[in-house]
Amino acid sequence: MLDTLREYGADWLRRLGEAEELRCRHRTHYRALALRADAAWMGPDQLAWYERASADHSNFRTALDFCLGEGDDGDAALELAGALWFLWLACGLQHAGRHYLDRALQQYPTPSPARSKAVWACGAIALGQGDLDTVAVRTQELRADAEASADPAMLVAAAHLEGGYLGLSGQPAQAAAVFDAAPYTRDHGAAYSGARFLVWTIRVFAHTNLGEFAQAAAAADAMRAQCLTCGDRWAQAFADYVRGLAALGLGQLDEATAYARASLQAKALLRDSIGIGTSIDLLASITAATGRGEPAARLLGIGQQAWNAIGRNQLGVPELLAARKACERQARESIGDDAYEAAFRKGMEDSIDDGITYALHQT
Repeated sequence: MLDTLREYGADWLRRLGEAEELRCRHRTHYRALALRADAAWMGPDQLAWYERASADHSNFRTALDFCLGEGDDGDAALELAGALWFLWLACGLQHAGRHYLDRALQQYPTPSPARSKAVWACGAIALGQGDLDTVAVRTQELRADAEASADPAMLVAAAHLEGGYLGLSGQPAQAAAVFDAAPYTRDHGAAYSGARFLVWTIRVFAHTNLGEFAQAAAAADAMRAQCLTCGDRWAQAFADYVRGLAALGLGQLDEATAYARASLQAKALLRDSIGIGTSIDLLASITAATGRGEPAARLLGIGQQAWNAIGRNQLGVPELLAARKACERQARESIGDDAYEAAFRKGMEDSIDDGITYALHQT
């Protein structure tokens, strides 16, 4: 709606004394819509709900602003912000998600199931931003709630934050131990289904960081099979990404390229900045390993656009930073510094859509 029309209508609603009633109805409608989306995020209608939620992004934010302001509705604020975790985390809206989740959690500290979900959502986004301080706080909160409830789904969600923290801190073996103690390979319902697949992803990633490439490939294949069963594409793309890492570690470059491109293609549909950045970086590493320094440098430039959108290169993950540095070194040695800088700059100057197209089709 045009701002002028919105302001005109709002003025009439105030004059008629109907503004408060309509805002309450608006909040109720979008709260219900968010809960329907949450139940479907990890299923076959994932893309359809992404498109619908993205189109209504401003309406969700308006409803949250009302809940956190004059509406003063803690249950609705926490439930709405937590239910939208997929939109915030997976669809390039991490900064907006943190804004609302941080506000809701600070404003409404009373424990509840809705608050626990919001705690996990906030911690998951903080992991995606490389914000270890926030992850540590949210992990402690969620772990206490999970142990008090003995809910296996919530215990998996707590393991996601705790193990993710360890992984970001460069402790893959410790992260693997946390994940292995959580029942993440079993389906515990829709409430924390995203956490389950994120644990699975990071567990496979820990295998690759420990040089256990055969185990990583087997675990990624098992995860991918579960994603196919439930109709999910977002987590399946993560499985493809880590499967590509494993293939690269095993020296299977053609296979690694195919998996990395499959991951990028799915992540691009959802505008997932993290997935786009990691997939393009993997393609750059594979390309550099074959001695093609110019396209590798251009890919690194394209990937840098995704990392700039997130605000922290490679999420601060030591292994990802090391892989990126090694890729750049290989590319520079292959073509020289001047050619590297020119190709990298070309990647940075491409539109993100053109860059993704290049990454999917360059040979």
